[in-house]
Amino acid sequence: MSTFLNDIKFAIRQLRKRPGFTVSAVLTLALGLSVNALIFSAASEFYLRPLPVLHSEDLVVIAQKSPQIQFAYMLSHPDFQDYRKAVENTESDTTGMARTFSGIMAYSERAVHLSRTNEVTESSWIHATSNNYFSVLGVQPQVGRLFYPSEGLHDGEEPIIVLTHDFWQRRFGGNPDIVGQMVKLNGVPF
Repeated sequence: MSTFLNDIKFAIRQLRKRPGFTVSAVLTLALGLSVNALIFSAASEFYLRPLPVLHSEDLVVIAQKSPQIQFAYMLSHPDFQDYRKAVENTESDTTGMARTFSGIMAYSERAVHLSRTNEVTESSWIHATSNNYFSVLGVQPQVGRLFYPSEGLHDGEEPIIVLTHDFWQRRFGGNPDIVGQMVKLNGVPF
């Protein structure tokens, strides 16, 4: 222990002899620690924070993997429909999925061009979702409504869109009158 204390005293004496080096070393350490703390704070806020949904700790991702492809990829729509039927029909379930999952929903990300009448078109990312997306997550809308269980099951139905809170605030100024208005995604009315 006395050797350790002697080393500390020696280090302090050396730092006093070279104040320029001491100041630069302290500033470098302070800058490094500050940048590290900032990056970790940003990363933890974005990646480590639980999703704002009911029972977020119970959410899982179902994906496929093939021996020919080295990464997992999303299910096809027919596979999703089969899994969804297995979860919804507990009597005919032979996979064990209905006993494991309370619901199964799907989404995919897509780049689109969004516009309204007489407005500039804006590029944006959307999630194309299954009609039970929000009910599985257990979230409610702040304004307007979400998908009905019967919507989105058949081709030719009028498509609807649900805006995220951030997009609603940024693009439409939080105006509740946007509910029921038509917008176009890639020229298709929603």
